[in-house]
Amino acid sequence: MAELADAQDSGSCGHNACRGSTPLFRTGMRLSRLLILCVLFATCQSEVERLHGESLYHLKNVIEILEKSAGDTDRAFTELGKYYDDHYERIIDVKFNGSRELMKLSEHDRMTFQTMAEKKSRLYRERIENLARTYPEPAKILNMVRKFL
Repeated sequence: MAELADAQDSGSCGHNACRGSTPLFRTGMRLSRLLILCVLFATCQSEVERLHGESLYHLKNVIEILEKSAGDTDRAFTELGKYYDDHYERIIDVKFNGSRELMKLSEHDRMTFQTMAEKKSRLYRERIENLARTYPEPAKILNMVRKFL
């Protein structure tokens, strides 16, 4: 019992180590700050950037389908067709709204965005082309993929 009293007297128990705040309070404050930063970041993204991100999302899914199908042209064609049918409305909306939003930009901003978008999507397109070459019928795969572009 005396040891506990000595620990309290020596200050080693850390009663005031948190400067008056509880760990739960500090965690809540950190989460609040993180949430605010996420909201600010999300709202700073323009509509054309958001639409381009969605387009890249679909290309990522095309890559996953091609990788999982592993050279089986019929399987890849079927899976790509199913994905396209399931996401048809969003894919068309992204194309249409993306074009519309691009036209709202100044010529300079449009050129800047298109350059940036091309750089971002180039890696996806190259990956898709390389994967298509591993299939017995690459033209069939690439023709299906064109629907996504």
